[in-house]
Amino acid sequence: MNFRTIIVVVYFWLSTAIASLFLPFIFLMKFLGFKKARNKMVLKAVSLWARNIIWSCGIKTTIIGIENLPNHNKICFVSNHQSNLDIPMILGNVPRIIGFLGKAELKKVPFLSTWMRVLNCAFINRKKRYESISTIEKRIDGIRAGHPMLIFPESKRSKSATMQKFRRGGLKSIVESDITLVPLTISGTYKSMEEKKQIRPGKSTLIIHQPIDLKIITDTERDDIYITLRDIIDPANNKTLLNNL
Repeated sequence: MNFRTIIVVVYFWLSTAIASLFLPFIFLMKFLGFKKARNKMVLKAVSLWARNIIWSCGIKTTIIGIENLPNHNKICFVSNHQSNLDIPMILGNVPRIIGFLGKAELKKVPFLSTWMRVLNCAFINRKKRYESISTIEKRIDGIRAGHPMLIFPESKRSKSATMQKFRRGGLKSIVESDITLVPLTISGTYKSMEEKKQIRPGKSTLIIHQPIDLKIITDTERDDIYITLRDIIDPANNKTLLNNL
């Protein structure tokens, strides 16, 4: 473990604890019914925390396609998964309060588990596949209520530029719904964390693609949606854009 890795780990937990000073005010605003003010504070605190984590890693981030974000929150973000830095990369640069799926073990982690609940995250036991799918199905109602969600169809980190096979189980219920999908491509985060098993400075890119409104696509398009999503997200299919940065 190099010195930067140690610094980032310490900074991660210290910044998470400091950000948690906002929690009493967030809960108070929710209790008093100040929904907009509460959401504004949550977004600001989480975005700042996530960007600082990426900054502490020495990563220069390029964001492409921010104008493609829908003007509503009934969104499921669908992304490739290169490293553990992907979530802070997205939370820090996509101006939405985004929930995601986390391991059941994270429920016991102080501060972090509380923030995950604030973000409307879901905790899943990956050893129980059907339980995980059921959890995702329940989250669809949350998306319809205006709580965006992030899903990684690869399930596990690829730890490389090459995508793994899509696991359709959790994605199936989402594809059959009437929400909006926003494909995301992450490129480069594996080089800063997974490649050498330690934190290294580098460059990463987040591409926000055109949204797919599941309410208006044809039956044929819905049948092909898994292939379509994978083709859109795959960094290999975005090489021209990435190489021109």
